Amino acid sequence: NWQLSSVISSGFRSPNIDDVGRVREKSGNVTIPNIHVNPEFAYNAEIGLNKFFNNRKFRLGANVYYTLLDNYIQRDFVLDNEGNIQQQLFDGELGNAVSNQNKGSAYIFGYTLNYLGKINTNFSTTGFLTYTKGATYDTEEPLSSIPPLFGQFELNYKKDKIELGSVIRFNSKKDIEDFNITEG
Repeated sequence: NWQLSSVISSGFRSPNIDDVGRVREKSGNVTIPNIHVNPEFAYNAEIGLNKFFNNRKFRLGANVYYTLLDNYIQRDFVLDNEGNIQQQLFDGELGNAVSNQNKGSAYIFGYTLNYLGKINTNFSTTGFLTYTKGATYDTEEPLSSIPPLFGQFELNYKKDKIELGSVIRFNSKKDIEDFNITEG
């Protein structure tokens, strides 16, 4: 009636063609290629626990995860020898030069709570709630692309050849302090 699971893994993300070769402008910043950007590495750990009830017709579960990013890639300003932001000409206008650069370490931490319930032979319900947080260790800035709290609940009906379902997906707001201002 109990299930315990764990995962330890590692991986890397190599710079893609946009990271090393594409020039583009957005909001006055001109992204320029950086052929010296290196892969970032991820070291992951996750542990999960499930509890089954009523002959495995109901399940409650939770898992917690942590990822350490080493040499993470972030878009940042290109500085000259005096520490000033370099300017880049793009489509006849000057903009701040930015590029994808390797930084120090960062983390991603989160958890998911979930359930599954078979109400009877025709009705079932499932749902989950997920929280994620990510930030850099060196500047304590939030990582970009980290979602706010989100979840989903479902109610399903199945009989013979008929299947019906209703899904509610939701998320909380993302506070301004949770956005990465450096990357925009």
